[in-house]
Amino acid sequence: MLNETLIITFIDCLAFVQGILFSLIIIFNGKHKLSSVFFGLFVLTYAIELGDSILINLGYVRESELFLRTLPFNFYFLNLPLLYLYVLAITGIYEFKKHFIYLLPGIVEFGLFMSFTVLANKISQPWYKQFFSYYEVASILFYVLMAVYIGIQVVRIQRRINNVHSATVDSNLNWVIVICAFLAVYTFSFLLVDIFKSNEIKLVLNISNVVFIYFL
Repeated sequence: MLNETLIITFIDCLAFVQGILFSLIIIFNGKHKLSSVFFGLFVLTYAIELGDSILINLGYVRESELFLRTLPFNFYFLNLPLLYLYVLAITGIYEFKKHFIYLLPGIVEFGLFMSFTVLANKISQPWYKQFFSYYEVASILFYVLMAVYIGIQVVRIQRRINNVHSATVDSNLNWVIVICAFLAVYTFSFLLVDIFKSNEIKLVLNISNVVFIYFL
């Protein structure tokens, strides 16, 4: 059990560092393009989410330390909307006033956990535990549904663009559909980890996560 936990933590750390480095390279080498910023932030928020499990597995976050447990490592309501805005930006469809609404759930999520961190001494353990159980279910459902929604929208955008341009754009956007399919399956699979309490399943998922970030 200990060895499996150490392996999982090492793989998470690898994905965490890899994701942060890749995201910074994307943002700063993107010549200040909005699409590069959106995609870089997508990778960054995806990688940062691993910070929570890394700290827990390393023993830095304990059940009694509510301050550390409420740190805003969770970006389930922000991560995929950033990918969608990236698609809109590279296709020239993005409009701030029209599409800013997609960022609102993530902004609320971040603000909520920041307020929990600040008010950690005033929040009871049982209340936060119950809240977080509801949050986990809601975030998984949102993430899976958002992945499906983006996949459908990308297909529609491709059809619209291909009526005007060549099939080159179509092939460029196909990888976004693959990302959405992977993330939907990957996120939903963590329900199996919770149900069966299987470190073997988690290990496979974590390895696939490192490979996924590498191929981004």
